[in-house]
Amino acid sequence: MKRAAGIALLVLMAIHASVRPEGAWVLLAACDLAAIAIAVGLLAGWHRLIATAFVFQLAVGLPLLVVGFFSTYKPNVTGIAIHVVPLVLGGIEVRRRGLPRYSALAAWLGAAGSNLLASAFAPDGLNLNFAARVWTPLAGTLTLRTFQVALWALVGVLLLLAELALRRRLSSPPARARSRPRGTA
Repeated sequence: MKRAAGIALLVLMAIHASVRPEGAWVLLAACDLAAIAIAVGLLAGWHRLIATAFVFQLAVGLPLLVVGFFSTYKPNVTGIAIHVVPLVLGGIEVRRRGLPRYSALAAWLGAAGSNLLASAFAPDGLNLNFAARVWTPLAGTLTLRTFQVALWALVGVLLLLAELALRRRLSSPPARARSRPRGTA
């Protein structure tokens, strides 16, 4: 089942890259790399990779998608799917097997690495991971360097908060019925 899900997710990523105007360059975006990481993790049985990418998708990918809906993102089916499907698949695995230590740190390093890759290789016009320009609603208010420092600090905080919340949620006992059957003490 996990292998089939991993293959299906890789097929989704290939379709996504083929229909997006950015072409295969879109695969250097942090959210796309996280989706690929979950697919590879499912195929190879690498739980740490799945959990790390899941934390990123939960803390950063999904919130950025929502913010994008209300600002600059033009919704498309594959773009939404690469944020939602990996989140569901990763969430199932993390719920089942737990969250490895330092998942937030690993996710932050992976996201920072994707930013460096996009900055070094992707065409500036695509502005993947905001590597070339300040996010349009903030353009003119911050320098690129200031924006990036603030962005990566925010990403770090969001990842840390997500890991702490997940740890708390996963360690708490399942909710049980609050009431007792009649006639019991």
